[in-house]
Amino acid sequence: MDINNIMEEVQAIKVLPHMMFNASKLKVLSDYVNVAFENNEYYDNDVMLTLLRLFCLYPHCYDKEIIKKILICVLYNINNVDMNMYMSLINSSLYDENIKSVIYIYELIKNCQYKKLWNCINNNIGNENNNCDYSYLKNDKNFISNIRKYILNTISISFESIYLKNMSEYLNMEDKTQLEQFLNENKWTIKMVNHKGHDEQICYNGNIETVQNKKNINTYFTEDNIGSYINKLNH
Repeated sequence: MDINNIMEEVQAIKVLPHMMFNASKLKVLSDYVNVAFENNEYYDNDVMLTLLRLFCLYPHCYDKEIIKKILICVLYNINNVDMNMYMSLINSSLYDENIKSVIYIYELIKNCQYKKLWNCINNNIGNENNNCDYSYLKNDKNFISNIRKYILNTISISFESIYLKNMSEYLNMEDKTQLEQFLNENKWTIKMVNHKGHDEQICYNGNIETVQNKKNINTYFTEDNIGSYINKLNH
């Protein structure tokens, strides 16, 4: 079945909800995962989750290779997709080493262990120094770009300033020109500052006002006061 036919059938499954629970659709949905794995433009969060739910309904059809590819696709889209939702649909007792290796990468990202993350990707060193093949991540420019954006977003929420050396390590960017361009595109600036008699290059966060506004909104609108406003409106 070619890509167009696969995508047409997948769209038909989305339009007809009862088809989402049909075991006969496991094959085409698995074919779809292979397509999305090769080309991220075809990634569809709803379709991926549909297949995982089918695996839950028909555990004897569980395909570990497809599961691994689904999780890798989620990593590619980590800025927009909640990995925890996917992991909640996968029986942990069925994890093999390949699936564990992808989850390990996600755990490093989630726990902000960025240096260890890049060491895994660049040197194929997994959990407990087990050798894993992460070359498919290292060689994927879109993945690397998305991970860097995710890391910088996390740093932007947490820091007003940070040493350039640390930023370079967290983003795995040794080329200063490339790093400065990436930071400028995301409202960060680099300045030379004299600190204790030494000149240091410091990165300054230009997103502080935006982040602070979000924090103020989140602080102001809590479940309790939203509930009280709704009650007032109803009276």
